[in-house]
Formats: sequence, structure tokens, C-alpha cells
Amino acid sequence: MPQAPENYFSENKIRFLQEKESLQKKDKKISFYRIISFLLLFIAIIYAANLRDTLWVFMLVATLLIVFVILLIWHRKVRKALSISDALYQINEEELQKLSLQIAHFEDGASYITPDHPYAEDLDILGKSSLFQLLNRAVTPGGREKLADWLLHGFPHNQIKKQQKAVRSLSDNSGWQQSFQVAARLVNAQSELSSEAFHHWLAAPPIFSRPRTYYALSIFLPVLLFAAIAASYFLGMPAAIVTLFILVNIIVAGGFQKNASEKIHQLEKSIPSLSAYMALVEVAETLTPEQLAACELNRFTEKESISNKLSSLFKVIRWLENRSNFMYWFINTFLLMDIRIVLSAEQWKEKYNSLAPEWLEAIHKLEALNSLAGHAFANTDYTFPDPVTQPCLLSAKQLGHMLIKANARVCNDFTLSGEGQLTIITGSNMAGKSTFLRTLGINLVLARAGAPVCADNFAFSDLLLFTSMRTQDKLEESVSSFYAELQRIKQLLGLIKSQPRPVFFMLDEILKGTNSEDRHRGAAALVRQLNKTSAFGLISTHDLALGQIEKEDAKVNNFHFGSVIKGNDINFDYKIKPGICQSFNAGKLMQLMGIAIEDYEGK
Repeated sequence: MPQAPENYFSENKIRFLQEKESLQKKDKKISFYRIISFLLLFIAIIYAANLRDTLWVFMLVATLLIVFVILLIWHRKVRKALSISDALYQINEEELQKLSLQIAHFEDGASYITPDHPYAEDLDILGKSSLFQLLNRAVTPGGREKLADWLLHGFPHNQIKKQQKAVRSLSDNSGWQQSFQVAARLVNAQSELSSEAFHHWLAAPPIFSRPRTYYALSIFLPVLLFAAIAASYFLGMPAAIVTLFILVNIIVAGGFQKNASEKIHQLEKSIPSLSAYMALVEVAETLTPEQLAACELNRFTEKESISNKLSSLFKVIRWLENRSNFMYWFINTFLLMDIRIVLSAEQWKEKYNSLAPEWLEAIHKLEALNSLAGHAFANTDYTFPDPVTQPCLLSAKQLGHMLIKANARVCNDFTLSGEGQLTIITGSNMAGKSTFLRTLGINLVLARAGAPVCADNFAFSDLLLFTSMRTQDKLEESVSSFYAELQRIKQLLGLIKSQPRPVFFMLDEILKGTNSEDRHRGAAALVRQLNKTSAFGLISTHDLALGQIEKEDAKVNNFHFGSVIKGNDINFDYKIKPGICQSFNAGKLMQLMGIAIEDYEGK
């Protein structure tokens, strides 16, 4: 029997914590050894100098320098291992938090919310306590944006099976999933990753109109300078000539920096993100050819690896990290390093300019897939839905809301099928009408993104999703909540007319902002208008009379959620049942809140 995800993450968390504590002790020891070796080196030099024994000085210094370098290399390896253990510890801790729905502190994706989106705000897709917070395991902004895009728009119906195949191909290998996250996190610990500067540099025109001229200068001028220095030392050439050559180099280097400072700055800003993408590509290239094919990422199987191509650029531009150092200025004066670096980078860009954006986009896609695969791994009881060809169908068995804890979650079976079919849901307050609508909606969003859903079985046809649940007044626009709801309904009717695909709609507490008579007349008119279209969906309401439409229209059916009052207790089972609601609790709720209602008897 496979290990339960919670146990897997808990054991990993303990293991990586122990590794982390062990490496921290080792880190302190090596730091101590480095200090001691430096002090010994310093003392040995003084002692040997006092003896005036050049051979001893050389041997002692050489030996201690070798020891110091070995300790330095060892220390770097230990610190890298410590960073990896710490990142893996954090990842498994976060997975446990996701399982217990402690997600409020995670990236919420609120910046991706678009005005008047058909369903995002109603279904908690983005923002606080959202589906995005539960799913997201991407580190780069591009990966997070890709995941948000899938949740906001879904996939074409005929591509969902391919997307599911890609998610499945990664879902069984949590070790790889976590390694992929660690790769970018090690860089992101120091700086916010963004490929924007890199994209700007790729899209910018070449810096050099005559690159061969600058290339010749970058070789010729340093050679002349070193030749002048050698001639001055060995042949007695006047030092003024050396100074002249240095001034020429300074003028050339300064003039170049003035003209190319923006491009150099873009390259500098690209260093952290390029380092992260390299690390992510290296991990991506460890996937099997079958996994890469399932994810439609065959570009990672090229003979010359993408990581090597990126590495060839990174090795060049990482020199720019030292530009604030005085020694870099000194080296740049003699070797014209800025020109040489930018020339090499421009040559790389000329060769790979058309391919590099595709590589980054592939990584963003893989990060979004990894988020869905992590969700699948952590929820082994979820199922991949079935995108069917039958029109206007939504069917689910034991459907639950993944943002409700499993021990409090109530699951329901539900099926709605047929063009113009409409379910009216009535029910007492707090009985679960709105939650049920959101349960249907959020699972449908996951299904259209190619992810597993919280159900035993889930089938859906090619459709568009639209909801109206949280309409609010807009004081700055002088818009009342009732008018805001009417605008939302107008948006729905416009969508139905403009789209060839059927719309699955869910309207919660329809026309709640007006009096009961107008609400009933308006809601009844809307129901009759909707069931004459190609759309299908659900409407929840407190207007029990609206349920009478079922008697005159075969496309309308009634379901309800109820409650049972026992003394001062109101009990809810949150199960959907056929028919119109016959139990009410508003009066009892008011009594419990201290509002006196005479002769109230709850049903």
C-alpha cells in the first residue's frame, strides 16, 4: 500500500531537519577551522620571515594556503548542502500546511485577477484563502502567471486529456517535484526572480553597429598596453607612453559604458534569473524522454542541452557581478572587460535569440504542471475527471470542496444534463446552497485546467463557466448592489449569445437586492429566458414560489438544502435533496441572536 502523503511529508520534514542541524554543526566547525588556518598562516609567515629562510617561508605559506583553499571549497559544499536541506525542509512543511489548509500566508496570485472575470472572484480562484494558494508550487513569476492563466481560462476541451497525461507523468515522483522547486529557491533566497530584464535584452537591437571594430579594439588595445609595459620594463621605454596607452583604454572603456550602460544593466539584472532558469533546466533534463514527451517538452531532449547553452552565457555575464569592485575597474582598464563581455553576450544572442524565450516559456509551463502534479500527489483520493463529447453535461459523485478540511467536508452527488436545463435550489439559511454552487464551480475550474478534482467521479462537457454570487455595490461608480447584479446578468446573457459553446451558469440568491414581488417576477422571467437558450445551470433562491415553474416546464427541476431545529439547536446535514425546501430557520436564528420573535415555531 502506498505511503500516505501526510506521513511522507512528515517523515521528509524530520529527515531534512536532522540533515539541516547536522550540516549547521559542520558549518560552524569549518568556520572555526578556517579562522585557525588563517591565523596559522599569518603566524607562519612572520616566523619564517624572522628566520630569513625563503624555502621555509615558501613551504609553510604554500601548505597553509592549500589547507585554506581546501577548507574554503569544503565550506562552500557544506553551505550549499545546508541550503538544499533547509529548502527541502521548508517545502515539506509547506506541503503539510497545504494538507491542513493553512494557506493564508502563501502567494495569493491576486495580481492576476481581471475585472469582470466570469467566475474568478466568486469561486475563490485567486486572492486570500484561494485555490491558487493551495495549488501554487511555482517559484518564478512566469510559472505563477502560467498557473493563474490555466485556472482563469482552462484548456480547449480536446486538449484536456493531454494536459491530464502531462500532470500524471509528474505526479508519482515527489522527489523530482521537490528538486525542481529547490533549484530556483536557492537563487530566489537572495533576489526576486524575474525574466523581464532578460527578455528586454533579448528584444533590444544590437549594441554594436560594427561589432568587428569593437572586437578588434578589445584585442588590439590591451595587447599594445601590455607590450608598452614590457618595453618600459625591459627596454627602458618612457613611462609616459605606458600612461598614454592606459588613458586610451580608459577613454574607450568609459565611452563604451556611457553608450551601453542600459544594456549592461539589463545583463546585470538578468544574472539571478538566468542562474535560476539554468538550475531549473538542469532538473528538467533529468526527466525521462517519456515524461518530457507527455509534457510536450521534447526541446529538453536536444543533443546539445539547453542548460549548456544557458551556461555558456552565464559564465560570461556573471563577471558583471564584480563591476562595483575596484579590482574589476582595474582589470577593465587593462583588458576592456565590459566590451569583451557584451560582445560575447551579443554573439550568444544572435545565435539563440529566437529560441531563448521558448526555453523560458517551457520552464514556466513545467512549473505550472509541477504545481498540479504536487496537488495530485498530495491528494491521492482525488480523481481525474472525464471530458465527454456529450453536450451540456455536468455529473459528479461524492463531490466535495477542496478548501474545506476533509473531516468537515460533506460530499454530494449531482447531475445536470441537457440544453436549457435549469436547477433551482431552495433552502434555509446557512444550509449549504452557496457552498454547493462553489463546490461545483471550483472543481470545474480544476477539471478544465487538467487537474484532479475532489470527487469519486466527475464528467463534464465542452462548456464555459459563469457565476454571479458576490455582486457588490460600487460607491465610487454610484452603483447599487442590485444594479451590479443586473449588470452581471447582462454579462451572462451577452456571453450566451456571443459564444458557440454552451455556458454553464450558477446564480446565487438571485435578485436579492429588491423587494420580494419584483424579485419573484424578475427571477421567473430570467428562468424562462435562460431555459430557451443553449446554456444550462443552477439558480439558488429563498423564493420558494420560484420552484413552481417546475410544474409548467420540464427543463426546470427543484433541489434543496434543509435544516432541523431541536430546541435551540439548528442541525444541518449539507446534503442536496430533490424538491422544494420545507424547513426554515430564519426566525430561530434571529431568536438565537437576541431578536425577540413572538410565537415563532421553526419547521
